[in-house]
Amino acid sequence: TATAAGAGISSQAVVAPHADVRLQLGGTGRIEGTTTDLASGSFEVAFDACTLGPDRNVPVAHEPRLVEVHGGRFTIDNVPACALLMTLHWRGISEHKALAVGIDRPSHLELDLGTPRETGQVASAELVR
Repeated sequence: TATAAGAGISSQAVVAPHADVRLQLGGTGRIEGTTTDLASGSFEVAFDACTLGPDRNVPVAHEPRLVEVHGGRFTIDNVPACALLMTLHWRGISEHKALAVGIDRPSHLELDLGTPRETGQVASAELVR
Protein backbone atom coordinates (compact mmCIF):
# COMPACT_ATOMS: atom_id res chain seq x y z
CA THR A 1 0.00 0.00 0.00
CA ALA A 2 1.27 3.45 -0.88
CA THR A 3 -0.14 6.91 -0.22
CA ALA A 4 1.12 10.44 -0.72
CA ALA A 5 -0.51 13.76 0.11
CA GLY A 6 -1.93 15.28 -3.06
CA ALA A 7 -1.34 12.14 -5.13
CA GLY A 8 -3.83 9.53 -3.85
CA ILE A 9 -3.54 5.94 -2.72
CA SER A 10 -2.76 2.53 -4.20
CA SER A 11 -2.97 -0.96 -2.81
CA GLN A 12 -1.83 -4.19 -4.44
CA ALA A 13 -1.21 -7.72 -3.13
CA VAL A 14 2.29 -8.97 -3.93
CA VAL A 15 3.64 -12.45 -3.29
CA ALA A 16 7.29 -12.37 -2.24
CA PRO A 17 9.80 -12.77 -3.70
CA HIS A 18 8.76 -10.47 -6.54
CA ALA A 19 10.65 -7.91 -8.57
CA ASP A 20 9.65 -4.83 -10.52
CA VAL A 21 6.46 -4.10 -8.60
CA ARG A 22 4.98 -0.77 -9.65
CA LEU A 23 2.20 0.96 -7.77
CA GLN A 24 0.38 3.80 -9.46
CA LEU A 25 -1.32 6.18 -7.06
CA GLY A 26 -5.07 6.53 -7.65
CA GLY A 27 -5.11 10.29 -8.05
CA THR A 28 -7.12 12.99 -6.37
CA GLY A 29 -10.53 14.54 -6.59
CA ARG A 30 -12.47 17.52 -5.35
CA ILE A 31 -15.16 17.96 -2.70
CA GLU A 32 -17.70 20.73 -3.25
CA GLY A 33 -20.04 21.37 -0.38
CA THR A 34 -22.54 23.55 1.37
CA THR A 35 -23.22 24.44 4.95
CA THR A 36 -26.83 24.83 6.02
CA ASP A 37 -26.41 27.92 8.20
CA LEU A 38 -22.75 28.93 8.19
CA ALA A 39 -22.47 31.67 5.57
CA SER A 40 -18.81 32.47 6.24
CA GLY A 41 -16.21 31.00 8.50
CA SER A 42 -14.14 27.87 8.53
CA PHE A 43 -13.85 24.31 9.78
CA GLU A 44 -11.03 21.78 9.88
CA VAL A 45 -10.97 18.51 7.98
CA ALA A 46 -8.51 15.64 8.36
CA PHE A 47 -8.42 12.70 5.95
CA ASP A 48 -8.17 9.46 7.92
CA ALA A 49 -8.37 6.44 5.60
CA CYS A 50 -9.65 4.99 2.35
CA THR A 51 -12.00 2.04 2.49
CA LEU A 52 -10.74 -0.54 -0.01
CA GLY A 53 -13.15 -3.33 0.89
CA PRO A 54 -15.22 -4.80 3.69
CA ASP A 55 -13.41 -4.11 6.96
CA ARG A 56 -10.33 -2.90 5.07
CA ASN A 57 -9.45 0.71 5.82
CA VAL A 58 -6.05 1.93 4.70
CA PRO A 59 -4.69 5.06 6.41
CA VAL A 60 -3.86 7.92 4.06
CA ALA A 61 -1.25 10.63 4.40
CA HIS A 62 -2.61 12.69 7.29
CA GLU A 63 -2.91 16.32 6.32
CA PRO A 64 -5.37 18.39 8.36
CA ARG A 65 -6.71 21.38 6.44
CA LEU A 66 -8.55 24.53 7.33
CA VAL A 67 -11.51 24.87 4.95
CA GLU A 68 -12.95 28.32 4.31
CA VAL A 69 -16.68 28.80 3.84
CA HIS A 70 -17.93 31.69 1.69
CA GLY A 71 -21.61 32.24 0.97
CA GLY A 72 -22.40 28.87 2.57
CA ARG A 73 -20.16 27.04 0.07
CA PHE A 74 -16.74 25.42 0.26
CA THR A 75 -14.34 23.40 -1.88
CA ILE A 76 -11.54 21.04 -0.95
CA ASP A 77 -9.07 20.17 -3.72
CA ASN A 78 -6.47 17.37 -3.97
CA VAL A 79 -8.54 14.92 -1.93
CA PRO A 80 -7.57 11.23 -2.19
CA ALA A 81 -9.86 9.61 -4.80
CA CYS A 82 -11.39 6.71 -2.88
CA ALA A 83 -14.14 5.84 -0.42
CA LEU A 84 -12.76 8.44 1.97
CA LEU A 85 -13.14 8.48 5.74
CA MET A 86 -12.55 11.90 7.28
CA THR A 87 -12.97 13.79 10.52
CA LEU A 88 -14.46 17.29 10.61
CA HIS A 89 -13.88 19.72 13.49
CA TRP A 90 -15.95 22.85 14.17
CA ARG A 91 -16.27 24.79 17.43
CA GLY A 92 -14.98 21.92 19.56
CA ILE A 93 -17.24 19.30 17.94
CA SER A 94 -15.79 16.42 15.91
CA GLU A 95 -17.73 14.25 13.45
CA HIS A 96 -16.62 11.34 11.29
CA LYS A 97 -17.86 11.29 7.70
CA ALA A 98 -17.55 8.94 4.73
CA LEU A 99 -17.70 10.15 1.13
CA ALA A 100 -16.94 8.52 -2.21
CA VAL A 101 -14.47 10.81 -3.98
CA GLY A 102 -13.92 10.28 -7.69
CA ILE A 103 -11.39 11.67 -10.13
CA ASP A 104 -13.71 12.64 -12.97
CA ARG A 105 -16.31 14.76 -11.14
CA PRO A 106 -16.67 16.64 -7.84
CA SER A 107 -18.18 14.87 -4.85
CA HIS A 108 -20.81 16.76 -2.88
CA LEU A 109 -21.08 17.11 0.88
CA GLU A 110 -23.69 19.03 2.87
CA LEU A 111 -22.80 19.97 6.43
CA ASP A 112 -25.35 21.03 9.01
CA LEU A 113 -23.41 23.66 10.91
CA GLY A 114 -23.73 27.29 11.81
CA THR A 115 -26.15 29.42 13.80
CA PRO A 116 -29.79 28.36 13.33
CA ARG A 117 -31.78 31.10 11.63
CA GLU A 118 -34.87 30.64 13.83
CA THR A 119 -33.30 31.15 17.26
CA GLY A 120 -30.01 32.95 16.66
CA GLN A 121 -28.25 30.59 19.11
CA VAL A 122 -25.22 28.44 18.36
CA ALA A 123 -26.16 25.16 16.71
CA SER A 124 -25.30 21.82 18.18
CA ALA A 125 -22.89 21.44 15.24
CA GLU A 126 -24.39 18.18 14.12
CA LEU A 127 -22.67 17.31 10.85
CA VAL A 128 -24.50 15.23 8.30
CA ARG A 129 -23.70 13.90 4.85
